[in-house]
Amino acid sequence: MNKCLIKSNNLEKLQTVLHKVAEAIKEAIKEKRPILIRHHADTDGYAGAIALQQAIMPLLYKAHARERDMQHYYTRLPSLTPYYDNQDALRDVTNFLIDKKQFQHKEPLIIICDIGTTKQSITGIKLAKNYDAKIIVIDHHPPDKEIQEVADILLNPHLIKSDYDFCTGMMCAEIANIINQDIEALYFIAAVAGYADKVKSEEYMQYLELCKDKGITEDDISTAAICIDYFGYELGNKESNDMLVDLFNPDSANHKQLIKLFSDSINEKMKKQLESNLFYAKITHLQNTMLSKIYVELDLEKIKKGNEYPRRGKCVGMMQDYMQRTNKVPVITIGYSKDAITFRSSTEIQEFSIDEIIKLLQQKLPGAQVDGGGHRVAGSISFIPQAFDDVKKIVDEYVEKILK
Repeated sequence: MNKCLIKSNNLEKLQTVLHKVAEAIKEAIKEKRPILIRHHADTDGYAGAIALQQAIMPLLYKAHARERDMQHYYTRLPSLTPYYDNQDALRDVTNFLIDKKQFQHKEPLIIICDIGTTKQSITGIKLAKNYDAKIIVIDHHPPDKEIQEVADILLNPHLIKSDYDFCTGMMCAEIANIINQDIEALYFIAAVAGYADKVKSEEYMQYLELCKDKGITEDDISTAAICIDYFGYELGNKESNDMLVDLFNPDSANHKQLIKLFSDSINEKMKKQLESNLFYAKITHLQNTMLSKIYVELDLEKIKKGNEYPRRGKCVGMMQDYMQRTNKVPVITIGYSKDAITFRSSTEIQEFSIDEIIKLLQQKLPGAQVDGGGHRVAGSISFIPQAFDDVKKIVDEYVEKILK
């Protein structure tokens, strides 16, 4: 088997599936089957998609004589939702059925990155498969059991009992390396993805060391990660290629120019938002005989300025990071909107579980249309606005019980 970018027991356990994904991609290109990458519009999602794209494009150029054919055989599209949304699926299936009718194309290989393992993705995946698309899901969020049955290939570290050693971008960098070992800066893509998704594993540290060997610091990685997140937020569901490729290539002259052009203004936006958070948040310091803890509540409807960056999840995450860094105690931060709640919790608070909150709300408020997901300590839920007071009351009681 091909040499990996890093050494890892977890990576060894994933090797069979990593190679299955790589072979499926190469087979699709050989069969002249269109490839569509659907990815989350955040840094990790972009990292995974761009890594795969770097491996796919050279093979496509070899397989097709005319460069203009590329637009028919490769597409990359960001998704705003943290799952394979029915609307996205309907558009994807409509588009490939049109291409099939007009150009006699084969059904596509759809690669879903960083969004495909939750229950909300099942209908969209089933729709695509109903029209004979092949589906690969690459994700690091806890997978729903049915996803394992409907996807042709599922790559997810939870299946080897690895909770948070890898994020999607890290796994996709390894797949890209299997396909083409001549790709530059895959270690950088993996490190940026890991930093953005707050992966603290030995695997992340190895990617970081590979960057340091090339003179790239963790500050360089964090700056790139924030710029990519900003681009993803501002672009929404529009596809941008050249600028994103440049941001993921530290050796590109445009990389340095883009970082120089945007990093100061992005950091200023984040600084101002953090100041607003600290001024207006409800911060409760709790002390019991065992441990000090902090509970932070943010009203995102009032504390954020319209749709300006940072995104709501980032707004909550940066507050969580600041409170943990400055207080050195476990923290729970919750951001409320009229129809959604975003959660962040220190991993030390073992009792906290977003899945548990969702199940509790669905049980107690069947009419609230509660949905959501993420990781155990980081994620979000949505519900109908009418249910806000009831949802908030149950969430408050859940958190207060944990923090007593």
